[in-house]
Amino acid sequence: MIANVWFSRGLYRVKFLGFASLCLLIVACKREHVDAVYISGTTENTCMNLADSASQQKYGTPTPRPHERPTRASPVWIAGQEFKFKGNNKIIFHNMYLAFPQKNQPAEYIEGIWAGSEYNIPDLADRYPEIFGANVVEPRVLFIRLQCSVGGEKSHIFNKLHGKYTSENIDERIGIKNYYHNGGVAGVPIDQSYKNPDGGPFLVDCDDLSKRCFVSFVLVEGVLVQYDYPMSQRSNWQKIHNFIVEELKQAGS
Repeated sequence: MIANVWFSRGLYRVKFLGFASLCLLIVACKREHVDAVYISGTTENTCMNLADSASQQKYGTPTPRPHERPTRASPVWIAGQEFKFKGNNKIIFHNMYLAFPQKNQPAEYIEGIWAGSEYNIPDLADRYPEIFGANVVEPRVLFIRLQCSVGGEKSHIFNKLHGKYTSENIDERIGIKNYYHNGGVAGVPIDQSYKNPDGGPFLVDCDDLSKRCFVSFVLVEGVLVQYDYPMSQRSNWQKIHNFIVEELKQAGS
């Protein structure tokens, strides 16, 4: 009898806890989702406010909040830095941060957080063979991303050699010192004077699995640039990097 009473009480507790959990789940599901950009103190909110403040100071109005994707000619804000793209720009970026609806309003594009673009390598090679080489036929792309970075990071944070390397060598032909690891190869310039725009070191890390090479650097304070391209373009690392840096500097001036 005592065992049955304890079992009944235990079963009641389980049922009660289950019912309470279900109620909390239903309430949580009914709550309206609020994008991080609208929450004070989040990185997204800070980046948006930096863009709005800079736009207000420059033009007397905060950045726009379009519901449709911005056009190719639309300026892009990353933190407090504005980028303008004109007909003579070789690469153009789009604002990519679409905020979830707030208070049953349509989703809107928010400036200041991140922007991106992608280009087919064969198309780039046709237009700029001096950078990407001639007769490129591989169906691969160059991805470029601009991202707000509010922690005061410098390029050296993203470009440190980590872990154990199985071997290393110098490739004089492309001007890179290679550090081989189990997942691929990292490379740093032989010319130690070659730096990123913020004075930090340059590093390109190529992954054997994806067959792509990745680069990260800080363009100006608050603007982190990340891009990647097919490993077959690794020999053009310096030309590609100079190409991207010069285009961004032109757009941001």
